[in-house]
Amino acid sequence: MKKKLEAPIFWGPRPSPKMLSLSVRPCGKEYMEVGIDLLLLGPGIYKYSLPTNSWSQGLSMNEPRWMLMSASFKNIAIFAGGMDQSGKVMHAVESYQSEIGTWKTLPSLIKPWKLSSGVFMDGKFYVIGGIGSHDTNALTCGEEYDVDAQKWT
Repeated sequence: MKKKLEAPIFWGPRPSPKMLSLSVRPCGKEYMEVGIDLLLLGPGIYKYSLPTNSWSQGLSMNEPRWMLMSASFKNIAIFAGGMDQSGKVMHAVESYQSEIGTWKTLPSLIKPWKLSSGVFMDGKFYVIGGIGSHDTNALTCGEEYDVDAQKWT
């Protein structure tokens, strides 16, 4: 007997069709929860506010990108690496602070990364796997960012 597949349920707020049409990129969109906000990253950035139950246009990143890695912890999210609009792999890093709604440039990655994973663990941000700037093979290494010391290793 075949099992009927059901559409996934989206538990959060839905962006308007106009916002979705503005946010489509070749790679799609990325959603990120930061504090009590939900960010929708594409060519533009939109922010959903839980207290007001509304969407608004957010501030752009200092260096817009896609195919990036990210993770959030409490009211801070870190976005690292990725590709710029010309296709160059980046090592730029930025944090978003939901309490004040601003972007802050952080020290750059040691090397450029794209299509990697990001995770917060034990007060540090880790970039794992992905592809480097000149590589087409998957990377099997990572970098560690110490939030307190503001340094990559």
